Amino acid sequence: IGKVAKPSDITINNLSVLEFCEALASSLQLTAPQYAMLLEVAKDSKNLHEIIEKLRKYPIESDTRREIRNALLRRLEPLSYSKLFSGSLTINDVDTIDLSSLTYDAKRLVANVVLRLIYNNPSKQLLVLEEAQNLLIPRRLDQPPSSCELILDEIRKHGVRVLAIAQIPSLVSTTYRNAEYIIIHRLSLTAEEAKNLGLTDKERERIAKLPNGKCMVMYKGKKALIKVSKVNEPFSPLLSAHKTEYEKRIVTTTYHTDLHAKNDILSCVLEDLKDINNWRKEITINMNMLTREIDEIKQLTKSLMEKISSIDLRDKHSSLLAQIKGEIDKVRMELNSKIESLEYSLNYMKERLYDFEELIEKT
Repeated sequence: IGKVAKPSDITINNLSVLEFCEALASSLQLTAPQYAMLLEVAKDSKNLHEIIEKLRKYPIESDTRREIRNALLRRLEPLSYSKLFSGSLTINDVDTIDLSSLTYDAKRLVANVVLRLIYNNPSKQLLVLEEAQNLLIPRRLDQPPSSCELILDEIRKHGVRVLAIAQIPSLVSTTYRNAEYIIIHRLSLTAEEAKNLGLTDKERERIAKLPNGKCMVMYKGKKALIKVSKVNEPFSPLLSAHKTEYEKRIVTTTYHTDLHAKNDILSCVLEDLKDINNWRKEITINMNMLTREIDEIKQLTKSLMEKISSIDLRDKHSSLLAQIKGEIDKVRMELNSKIESLEYSLNYMKERLYDFEELIEKT
């Protein structure tokens, strides 16, 4: 839409080194030691290429520091191939930034940087965030909001309207519950997702069966099923926004089963399966990244074990050992939580696919 540019066409001269480093840390989810080293190296740097070159030549005093530097280089070097932010266009010179050719990490970085550029010079406009999961990363309620959530909250005060688009609610932070409008097309929501959205079981079932061109609109607690009008077609609300009336009509709604409707449904199923396969590819990429991160943790753990084994633990180290044990317990509990969540999600998907196969065989 409008003037389209690639991230390589954009300049970030209006962004400070600290802001760029914060964007890198947030997008790549750098550890505290990695972020500290990045700040040390990035002083007076003008772009990502300079930061990487300085990092390669950065003097190392210990094995731990070398591991941190190498881990940081593994995260930054793939970004250099895209030549990000090497152009001369400012954010006000373009209408759309095409991220289609970028890797997952590069997409998150560009989106994060663009938000910061808008934040530094806000004006009344509509900001559309495709694949919002690259920015609004899920978090627990006890965790602080990400930098992107804070920036989005701030720029709204300056007249910037935000339209965030995601395939599945659970892939983005629950900050979407603060949205003025929530629009949901046909989607199989989990019980937890429906609860976060304030939907009843009947509403959740109804959303899973919405035909093409229909959606549910939520506004300040009110809900309505809406037909999405085509060009030159008058707006047509299907149901009253009043909740009780809507629930009453759910019970009495009937569905047409003619051939045309079945073909429409099958076409939708095919598109959904393609979407699932695309998500599967992205998950594979993320799992590969996770494997690399685990390898780095293994190396760090090995180094720590060697250092601890060289210390006489019978000396006066009881308080430090207690702190170390506490940190180990935190890491273990966090890993167990992540693993359980991942296992649940994967098992859920496998069961649904088996159900789908059985349904196809029956028909």
